[in-house]
Amino acid sequence: MITQSLTAVGIHTFRIVAIPDIHDPPRWVDHVCSIVSDFDVIIANNPFTRKLFSEKGYVVKGTAFFDRKRYSGKEIRRRIIQDEPWNELVPEVVFKIITDIDGINRIKSMSY
Repeated sequence: MITQSLTAVGIHTFRIVAIPDIHDPPRWVDHVCSIVSDFDVIIANNPFTRKLFSEKGYVVKGTAFFDRKRYSGKEIRRRIIQDEPWNELVPEVVFKIITDIDGINRIKSMSY
């Protein structure tokens, strides 16, 4: 969904990298660097992540939250389960993906 959302708004220069958790905070930064070696800035809002990378000398920036309570996965799932409108909370391409994969029924079936 991330790839489709970025592509839909004309962003084509990106790379998504899966980084498995090693449950070892002192080694976390080196672990990330061993997987993704070519970055200049860390984007993180998590205070612990920010601290770990800042201590290693990396530039760390946060992102703004936009009506976090409304635009949350929890709220979107709640609306889907309650048959309330939710499509305006996600990009059109995400709405299409969720409906195409029978995501509505999948979410509802996990809520019981």
